[in-house]
Amino acid sequence: MLELRVVSPDPAPQRYKPSRFNHFHTLPSGERLAYNSLSNALAVLDQGGIARYQYLAGGNPPDENNPIDQGLIEGFFVVPESFDEISYLKVLHLKRRFDNTEWSLTIAPTIACNFACDYCFQRHHHGKMAPAVQQKLVDLFNAKASAGLKRFSVTWYGGEPTLAWDVIQNLSEAFLKISDEKGVDYQATIVTNGYLIDEKKVADMVRWRIRLAQITLDGDEASHDQRRILHSGKGTFSQILHNLQLFRDTPIFVHIRVNVDNRNKEEVYALLDRMTQEGLAKVEN
Repeated sequence: MLELRVVSPDPAPQRYKPSRFNHFHTLPSGERLAYNSLSNALAVLDQGGIARYQYLAGGNPPDENNPIDQGLIEGFFVVPESFDEISYLKVLHLKRRFDNTEWSLTIAPTIACNFACDYCFQRHHHGKMAPAVQQKLVDLFNAKASAGLKRFSVTWYGGEPTLAWDVIQNLSEAFLKISDEKGVDYQATIVTNGYLIDEKKVADMVRWRIRLAQITLDGDEASHDQRRILHSGKGTFSQILHNLQLFRDTPIFVHIRVNVDNRNKEEVYALLDRMTQEGLAKVEN
């Protein structure tokens, strides 16, 4: 009896190429700090990791049992040869653009500022968001919440948003009321210089579901106080450092931003040491 069998060949192993969104920086230890701006993945590669990256980026198939290979793939540091990253990015953009279940806003309650930072490009006119504009924001959110919105996030920005705390209060309380009534997941972020933060404001932030605060310290005290000063010329570092302690034992996560240039690049390490001395390094809220 003659039997005919059709045997499918094994599929060709998946091959990879380096992502066009990779950024590398050599650390003093000789390791490479790798960042992928498409996936937002961050990795530190030792010599073995660098070798595996170069191996995969050269079009060689990965080792399924090698955790380094799998990490490089999951982080998008290497992508399949047929993968079009630009098209993928466009799809992500359009998906977010036309997604009616999520909405995010950056709101400037004022563009006034109490600082006179020497590198600032903004023109700080006085005044706050008008009540009529506030009401239009509330009405728009209410309409979206009634139409099936599931998640709403706000970033409070400026100027310096703490100068218009009453505006943040009015809008936050209105947003929270609508969110609770319509079943919308609401949370907020604030970008502030941190100078006017006090215990009451921190308590308000917790109540208004502000879960992240970004505060800037530009290097150590001497460096910071040359750049980020009040209009009077007074330095601001010590007050901000004091105010950071107010976030302890709260659900608010604090990001410390450092604007780095040739004037203060060497002082960043001193800032890290100072944060450690003040007990502010690796604080778990």
